[in-house]
Amino acid sequence: NSEFSGIAWGQGQLETTPLALARMAGVIANDGKLQPSRFVLKQAEKVIPKSGAIPLAKQQGISSLLKGFMTEQSSAFFNGLAIAGKTGTPQRLVNHRFINDGWYVFFADSPKLNAPLVVCIRIEGVKSSAKAVALAQQLIVPELQSLGYF
Repeated sequence: NSEFSGIAWGQGQLETTPLALARMAGVIANDGKLQPSRFVLKQAEKVIPKSGAIPLAKQQGISSLLKGFMTEQSSAFFNGLAIAGKTGTPQRLVNHRFINDGWYVFFADSPKLNAPLVVCIRIEGVKSSAKAVALAQQLIVPELQSLGYF
């Protein structure tokens, strides 16, 4: 039994960041297109123009299929609010012990932004992703709703 058999079942090493997971979910939310990151908006008082989205999906409709699955999986958590999300419980090796982290990445169309809004939560050292989902349910989604994002 190697670390690669664990990866096949969704466990094992995870070599990504919350930002990378949010960007991946953003591709699904944006119909298979990656929006380039913008870290500098102005330079010497000159606005830097936005770059166009980069198509990543090779198969037409794959993003809507994934979005549908993610929405079906998450709608029960949010009283029917059209939120698409995916949980995860990757493991890390710390001091010769496997430690689980809880992840939840989710998105929804935002009328305030006129675009999808993506959130990724990572909680270290928990047994499952349930705590990350609970944080989204109890705090993050209600706050985003009260601010008009959802």
